[in-house]
Formats: sequence, structure tokens, C-alpha cells
Amino acid sequence: MSINSELQAIVETYEILSRLSFSEQARVLKWLENKLEENQNLTEGIDSEVLTSIQDEDFPMIHSTSGNNFVAQGIGQYKNLKALLSDISIKSSSDKTLLTAAFMRSHRKMEQFKARDISNTLKEIGESVPNITLAVQQLIKKDLIQYIKGGKKGKRLEKLLEFTEYGDEIIRRAVENKELMLRRLR
Repeated sequence: MSINSELQAIVETYEILSRLSFSEQARVLKWLENKLEENQNLTEGIDSEVLTSIQDEDFPMIHSTSGNNFVAQGIGQYKNLKALLSDISIKSSSDKTLLTAAFMRSHRKMEQFKARDISNTLKEIGESVPNITLAVQQLIKKDLIQYIKGGKKGKRLEKLLEFTEYGDEIIRRAVENKELMLRRLR
């Protein structure tokens, strides 16, 4: 297998998996791992030292053939939240809230978050949203984020949230177009 084939497999696999929720990704990867273990003949002839030496940093800027590099770079290309907010044109508190949540997911590995987490992250850089609860409710209404199903009941600010697939798509577009205008949606 050539390095180009390996890179293509990595890019395509990551691109597909990135569209899934964290729990869905875990199930798919577990199934794939089990399937590969069952079919040892698929891995015959591959040098195990080569497999174990491959690190994520070996492929820092993988670009897909479709030109969608959000998967490899996306929000992760921004060193801090202030840079992200200044680079992407935003028009509302909801825009700022959604970008902050995306930044937290990318940089802090927070697949699940609370409205309070978003508010605190904004405060860290001297920014704020006048009414975080209202901004979160607007994002839920637009189907960009959602309460985690079966989550613990409690105050609105304490309920855990996660991105929807549609929310992921909107963030991808925002990074590509350098503009996020949620008022146009629905």
C-alpha cells in the first residue's frame, strides 16, 4: 500500500467519522477494530513498526479531495477564541454562542457542555453574551445544538448540550466562508 493510499484512507475515514456524534464515532471505531481483529489476513504484510510510528502530527494538514479541510483544520486552526471571533463575521449573540461552543469542543475536547461553560469561556477573553440562556434557546430552536437525551433534569443552565449534525455543518460553512449569520436560518 502506498503512502498516498494510506493518506487517502485516513482523510476519507476521518471525514466520514467527523460527521457522527462522539458516541456514534466510538461505536463505529469499536466495530472496525473488532472486524480487523477477526480478519487478521487484512493486516498481513504491513510492518507493525510502521503502524505504531504513525502519529497525528505526521499528517498535520490533511486536505480532502473535495476541498473540505474543516475536518483537519476547521476551528482547530485558531489559536484562541478571540482570533476565531474576530476572523469570522458574526451578527448576533447566537452566532457568538455557537462559535464559542465549537471552539470549546475543538480545543477543550468538550463534546458535551453547559450554557454556563460557554458564558465562562467568553468571560475568559473579556467577552459576553447579554442573555446566554436566550442565545442557547435560539440555537436549540434552529436545531444547531440540542439537550442530551436522557440527561439529568435541572436548571436550564445546568443541562448538558451537544452539537447536532446540522450544527456541525453550519460551523463548517462558517469556517469556510468566514461568515456566520444565524438570523438567515429557518
